[in-house]
Amino acid sequence: MKRTKDLSSPIFTRATRGGDRLSSPFAKNFRVDEWKEALEEAEGNERDVKLCMSAIFFGNQVSSLRDRHIKRIFKDISKRSALILAVGSANRNYFALIRDFRERQAERAKSKDSSPFHLMEIGKAGSQIAPQENMSPDDLVTAIVDTLPHWFFEAKELSDDREPIGTDFGLLELRAGWALSVESGLRDLWMSALWEGRELKGDGEGLTFGPADRELDGYWYASQMRTEAALWGPLALFHDLPEDRDDTQDIRSVFVSRLRGGRTGLAFPKPSGGRLQKLNETLGVLERSYIGDYLDVPIEVAGSEISMRLLIKALWVLGELGAAMRLNIRARIIRGYRDAREFSLRVSKKDCVRVFRECLGIEESFAASVLSQLVLSPDDTGKCFKEGVWLHPLVELDEEHVMIVMPSVDVGTKTRFVERTLTELLGPDLTKAKSLGGTFEKGTRKRVQAALAGNKIIDDFACLPHAINKVSEGGEEIDLLFRIGRRVIVGELKCLIAPNESIERYSHLSKLEEAAGQARRKAEWLSKNKHLVEDALDVDGAEIEITPMVILNQRIGSGLVIDEVVITDVFLLELFAGDGSYSSGAAMTKGRKAVAFETFYTTQKEAEDAIQDVFSSPPPLRPFIEGIEWVNVEFPAAFGKIRLETPRLKDGALVTPDLETAADIFSLDEALSKSFEAKELLAKGK
Repeated sequence: MKRTKDLSSPIFTRATRGGDRLSSPFAKNFRVDEWKEALEEAEGNERDVKLCMSAIFFGNQVSSLRDRHIKRIFKDISKRSALILAVGSANRNYFALIRDFRERQAERAKSKDSSPFHLMEIGKAGSQIAPQENMSPDDLVTAIVDTLPHWFFEAKELSDDREPIGTDFGLLELRAGWALSVESGLRDLWMSALWEGRELKGDGEGLTFGPADRELDGYWYASQMRTEAALWGPLALFHDLPEDRDDTQDIRSVFVSRLRGGRTGLAFPKPSGGRLQKLNETLGVLERSYIGDYLDVPIEVAGSEISMRLLIKALWVLGELGAAMRLNIRARIIRGYRDAREFSLRVSKKDCVRVFRECLGIEESFAASVLSQLVLSPDDTGKCFKEGVWLHPLVELDEEHVMIVMPSVDVGTKTRFVERTLTELLGPDLTKAKSLGGTFEKGTRKRVQAALAGNKIIDDFACLPHAINKVSEGGEEIDLLFRIGRRVIVGELKCLIAPNESIERYSHLSKLEEAAGQARRKAEWLSKNKHLVEDALDVDGAEIEITPMVILNQRIGSGLVIDEVVITDVFLLELFAGDGSYSSGAAMTKGRKAVAFETFYTTQKEAEDAIQDVFSSPPPLRPFIEGIEWVNVEFPAAFGKIRLETPRLKDGALVTPDLETAADIFSLDEALSKSFEAKELLAKGK
């Protein structure tokens, strides 16, 4: 599996750092000649050659796209209209996607197909309105939102003069949507070439762009799928047991009415049970994730201290406001400026502050701070492309108005929203924030200690309830030290934001490599100072085996092995320490549930021997790894054709034999029940 050192090269350094820096293929001042010169100099260095070829290819693609399409599309439209059309188009496409998704779910419910399926397959299934094959609803929403910064980039240079009366906004939306989504996709491909080593490959059928290392690419994909399943699995399993929460009982919804003179009327009724349950479930998911430790940390924004919990509630309120405004949209498609304005969900900042204040029951200063955090200036190009609309779903139209981007509010995972907001405000390594890193370290020690104490199989164990501080030159600081029998674990605890994009994965892998080196060094130090282990864990130093391990606060990175050091996550560690088996899935039908279990170990010795295997190949991750298949998807390039080699889950890959057995039992029960009912009817007929 590739490491960051495999990506490092002279050209990579020039493309990512200062000094003699090469221009980006997406920069307006992109100079293809300097990349061609770099290619000549790179002869013999495979990584540099492939990186130069990618830069030249994508640079030419982008230049052609801008010259032949984008410049012509925007030449006769004003800046304000372009912004309104951008957000209006995003919302209209999203509303159409919702209708399509609901229709397909209704068709599935009516169908007689009773074959079992995994809940993760629902959001990954194809869409009837997708512009190309193998695009799921999740892919479409991502494309809709990620294209917006490209709209804003073009709008920034436009005139304030109004476009001619009769401008066909529908045609403009269609042409701009295609061109800018292609540009957005090309940017993502270039970033993956730069930061993850993806490369162009030629064959008899044309160009294919794919990973140089399928193993690592597949791991990132599977790890993300496992994370999503772990977050939403409990919610799906216990959906029929909605939780009551004290912290949302007083929250209000919003109703929007049109008054005479174009004025807007606002009312604040109690939300319906279903709508409130959505917020309660979201908060529950966050609290069960590693994000739970950071939901109530006060962070100063625009003069007031606000929390992630408050921002999550504010997003829910925005969803209520957008849904209420949607009811007043008369158009089904965009033909003219008025249609685009309706779909843009334009609202005054003054009304936004009032809505936050009334719905959340907070003071005006806090409501203003919430608004400040959620607003994105489309003129701030760097921020648009860095944090984007996922993080700031209120796009500023002018000094008095913003527009609501509904796919960002409704669909964007709130875990990722909190992660990115924390990254923006505090940085990606939360371990460096003493209050946050310290909380994670103390909490992990308590969780491991409590899990071992409650384990009915493991009876020979010990866990140090505190860290070992560095007391002398040449000494080491140990975050977590515990043993199961003779196996001693030296844990290096890292509190990191989960990565999502290419550059983030590169940075994440770099941090994991550094952490693995630290864990290995500390384990070697303890091996030379076994008396510390003997005193701390009440064990004979001559019998122990010391194992270094990196323990993360989240699941992305768990299961990697770097320089023989296993990376794991606190959730898997707690599962393993707490019991010899765990719930690996559940089958559900008509209010009934059957839970499948997987065994880690059945004896103390098996537990000791299983540590390396379980954490280097996590059972919860394994079905996602084994369920991957690689497909080629045609990408709509500016010129020529290019196929993307990309991972996806095979149909039914996550339906394990145990779950199939459980589903078969349900089917058998239903068949027997129907047979019994038929016999009763026949008996009565006689």
